[in-house]
Amino acid sequence: MSNTNTTPDKKDGATFSGRRIRLLNIIYDDVNNPWLGGGGAMRAYEMYKRFPRNVEVTLLTGRYPKAKRAESISENFTCKRVGLPWSYTVSRITFALSIPFYLLTHKDYDMVIDEHSSFSPAFSFFYTKRPVIGYFQNIHSQKSVEGKGFFKTFFAKIFDKIAFRYFKRYVTVSTSFIKMVEERARHKDNIRLVHNGVSEEFFNVNKTERDYILFFGRIEIYQKGIDTLLEAYSELRDKPKLVIAGGGIDEDKVRLTVKKLGLQNVQFIGRYSHKQACELLSGAVCVVMPSRFESFGITALEAMASGTAFIGSKIPGLQDVVADCGMLVEPENPHGLAEAMERMVKDAALRRSFEEKGRIRARSFMWEQVSKDLLDVLADAVNGR
Repeated sequence: MSNTNTTPDKKDGATFSGRRIRLLNIIYDDVNNPWLGGGGAMRAYEMYKRFPRNVEVTLLTGRYPKAKRAESISENFTCKRVGLPWSYTVSRITFALSIPFYLLTHKDYDMVIDEHSSFSPAFSFFYTKRPVIGYFQNIHSQKSVEGKGFFKTFFAKIFDKIAFRYFKRYVTVSTSFIKMVEERARHKDNIRLVHNGVSEEFFNVNKTERDYILFFGRIEIYQKGIDTLLEAYSELRDKPKLVIAGGGIDEDKVRLTVKKLGLQNVQFIGRYSHKQACELLSGAVCVVMPSRFESFGITALEAMASGTAFIGSKIPGLQDVVADCGMLVEPENPHGLAEAMERMVKDAALRRSFEEKGRIRARSFMWEQVSKDLLDVLADAVNGR
């Protein structure tokens, strides 16, 4: 096989010198998973449906209620689901336990992308001799297990240490996250950057502002800072409507918090399609993303691409994406967030400034280029580079 690293046109199938390559991507999350449905899952779908035909992708994900065991997404892209769908915890655990069996009994793959999660680690490097790439969207032991008890914190740290020691190749999604991976990885020379991206449809949003602030994405209180958002919203003097779009494991808790705070003008949309996201962005005065931690922040990119003013937390993953194209405030600061929302809602000229700069910056993050960047990484792994 040639060592020439080429990025193909989708039609000519020139990747890997025309050779058929079978990729297995292990990730618990799924775009239709009612407990998660996060950016990592969306990233996988967006990239793989753009892959050339000679790269066949199997996405191995966790099961959830009413999920199909197998589903064809496109001509060369299939989703398979393993584990038991009885509850979120059972689904996570049985997914992780199913991976060794799958890897040992299936040989219909040439390489593996293992999207590491310390909540359901696959440790695929122990069960296959094929090239394995560790994909890091988050380092859970760094932040996301805070407040979840001793055992979850303890095991997250252990599982992350194992992953960073035994993966030989690493991919991550932002410049700041590369530094975090470098601090932990054993093979520091084999770390590659592949950004997340945004779809063209978000650039076609026609802004017709109505009087609401928008939060959209996975409803998970701690990581996404929804508790901070609701506290900040309660401080606003003239409250525009707050629209919360998305689903996740904490939706009932968020609804309960809205009632406890006595907030009258909050609307829950539920899960949404890309088309619905564009409609929501069209009318939003601004998008708010008060996360405690993010490796990248696809929601921020979609808001910027649509020409919607953005407010987020001043954290590494969002700073990499947003730069000076939005307002960033310290995380876990309801008062500071309230002031930023008040200012953004009242200052139309400020919104226009961010909207114009955001659309320009978002153009440098397109899924077409992201999928080509990942193909380069896969070609190097298959060729032993």
